[in-house]
Amino acid sequence: MLLERFNATARSEIDTALRPRLDIQRWINENIPSRPYPSKHAVLACTGRAASPFADGEGNAALQQRLGQAPDEEEPIVREQGREIARLRLDGVLQA
Repeated sequence: MLLERFNATARSEIDTALRPRLDIQRWINENIPSRPYPSKHAVLACTGRAASPFADGEGNAALQQRLGQAPDEEEPIVREQGREIARLRLDGVLQA
């Protein structure tokens, strides 16, 4: 999803688009109201703050839900979010 489209899309549709990527309602709720984002870096900064740190079990529960699912074609912004989650794991903010 392009940044312009992400910024302009209705809240309910963004919720639906984000949930399969990371099914943590608190994280979704913290990211949606921050729109419009001026850049993809602003998106990553917001998603990182919302994920830092995940509450006990949030990250593990969300990752467990993804096990066994076939990967789909992820759009650039979602791939960036995945990279940010990986960075958070490397930095010790998110536990595997």
